[in-house]
Formats: sequence, C-alpha cells, structure tokens
Amino acid sequence: MNFMQTQPPAVRFLNTDILPLSSPRRPPEDGVATLLHRLGQPQVLERLLDTETTATFALRMKALSSSSGAEEDLYVRREGMDFEMGLVAPESSDETKPKLGVRYTVGERAPSSVYKTGPWIPHSSFDPAVGIAWGGTPAKARAQGAALARKIWEMFYLQNNNTDATLGRAIVCVEWAGMTSDDREKYEKWIAEIKQRDEKDIKEKKIEYEKLKAQIGVDGILADSFEDFKKTLLRCRAECGVAVATMQCGKCHFAKYCSAACQLDDWKYHKQYCGKEDTWDFSNEKFEDLLK
Repeated sequence: MNFMQTQPPAVRFLNTDILPLSSPRRPPEDGVATLLHRLGQPQVLERLLDTETTATFALRMKALSSSSGAEEDLYVRREGMDFEMGLVAPESSDETKPKLGVRYTVGERAPSSVYKTGPWIPHSSFDPAVGIAWGGTPAKARAQGAALARKIWEMFYLQNNNTDATLGRAIVCVEWAGMTSDDREKYEKWIAEIKQRDEKDIKEKKIEYEKLKAQIGVDGILADSFEDFKKTLLRCRAECGVAVATMQCGKCHFAKYCSAACQLDDWKYHKQYCGKEDTWDFSNEKFEDLLK
C-alpha cells in the first residue's frame, strides 16, 4: 500500500503474527502498531495488544515537529481493556487534556477468533479545536483515531527519513505491568545506546556544518557559486555581450549598462522592474572583495 498515493483512512504496513494483514483496520492499532513494529522491538507491540496477560501499558515519545511546525509528544496508555492515545505539548505532564486524543475499549476476544486481539470499540475523542472534550460519537472517535494514525506517520516517518534510529531516539519511557527488572534494564540500555548514537551523529553533523559554513560566502551564498552571480550582476543588462558595464540606471542605481544606447534599448523591458528588484548592500567588505 502506497500511503502517499492512496491516503488510506488509517496507516498500517504490518503483516505479523499478532496483527496479520487480514485483520480489520483499527485506527489506534494501525498508527501505533506500525510505529512500535518499526522500532525493532516486537515485545513492546505484543505488550500493548496483549490485554489478557498484560494489565497496563504506557509509552511516551518526545516532541517532534509536525507539518504545521508545532511540537507534540505522543503518549499511549492502556489500563485493562481501556485504551487511550493522544498528543500533548512537550512540557505538559497532564495527559488528561491532550491536543488530540482518542479512547477505545478493547472487547473480549472470541474463543473462535483467528485473531489474537478482540475488537477495538471507539467511544470518545478529544479535539479542542472543534470544542470536543472527551465526547462525541463512536464514528467521530474512529475518525479521530484514523487522523491520529496519519499524524503519527507524518511526525515520526515522513519528516525523519523513515529511519528506525530516529524513531527510537524519541522514546522517553516504555513500561507495562509485569515488566521484569531484566526487561526494564534491557530497554533502558537500548534507549541509552540510541541516544549515544544520536549524540555521535549530532557531533559529526556539526563538524560537517562547520566545514560547509567555512565555504559559505556573504549572506549564505556559496563562494563557489558567487562568481556566476557576480557576472550576472556586472554585465550589461541589454545583453549586448559586454561583461563589465560601467554605467548604471539613474533611477534604481542597480541595473548596469555599457552605454546610453544600450540603456535606451533596454528601457522597454527594464521600466517594468525599475526600483522593484532586490538590491545588495555593497558596503559590506566581503561583497567588495567578491566583486573585485
């Protein structure tokens, strides 16, 4: 399924034992399940979906920017059969009033069911943008879950090069009922290792940035590319072939010409832009050096 082309109501690319491709589309599972699966830690996904032997589950991932520029934390929690997920401000510890949220009740799994989880039944959503605070119809909650699934995909995949490492470094905490000390140590170590790799990546990128910065000319123009800009700036605007024009327009003091004849010939074009073009501050010594 190509997400960019089909824009499905919810996002899932999984075909695992616990969540086979043939299972019904369930928005909360779809977004979070895809996310957890891509982290390369299948046990975390299993604990989330295992309502029979895992009484509670909680996950928090730190803020990443969405397309709107806002930064939001993702939280996921389940207590028994009650499931909730949403987005909150990075500094907020209050998950009772998210920016966007959905609540589901996980139904009992029928003994004859071929699936490992029971039906996820929507019952309320939270969307302050439209004045809904934990309410609304089941249809609204399901739609909210689908919207949240798409948002998770956008925040944690499309804007982060679809890399598992980027996803992992965003984890703040993950825990569940019955989590052993060995499990806790394992995941704390895993998160710490990812953060160490992240710090190393940041240092390497900073070195690359400093190298690039050293090559940058004035106002962000690459020095290697400035020669072409300089030629364009100094040549006769009438395109007569003179590379270095010594006259300039008396009105805008920007367009350059090699002669009065060229200026007169070009006026029918230049008059549309005279005084409207971006000018450059040539008082800057670096500009003067580059123009020499």
